[in-house]
Amino acid sequence: MWVHTGRLPHVLAPSCYYAPEHHARELAGLFAGGWHGITTRDALCSPGDFITAEVLGEPVLVRNCDGELRAFQNVCAHRHSLLTALPNGTSPRIRCQYHGWEYDADGRGLRVPDARSFSASRTSG
Repeated sequence: MWVHTGRLPHVLAPSCYYAPEHHARELAGLFAGGWHGITTRDALCSPGDFITAEVLGEPVLVRNCDGELRAFQNVCAHRHSLLTALPNGTSPRIRCQYHGWEYDADGRGLRVPDARSFSASRTSG
């Protein structure tokens, strides 16, 4: 590596500016544990309003749940698909776009269509 003799040495190696492993380490060390702004309260002013985003590679759903803003992973527990692919909208409930599983304002399962097909007593072959 060429370094100009009249300048101070690099604080970071030049590879730190483009190496994927360095980027991943910075994301985890600097940003993963912090708060991240997603939207404004005005964008979610009515019950059922929602917005989706990706934060550090994680799909997020922020929703107005009867006046309280709540954030969820935008992932269905059933098949790990996105609950919704829409960037924003209004919906009376949190419902998976594919199989219709529904969740309450705490993220717990509320309704499973054809629930008997998912009975714990069933055995897999």
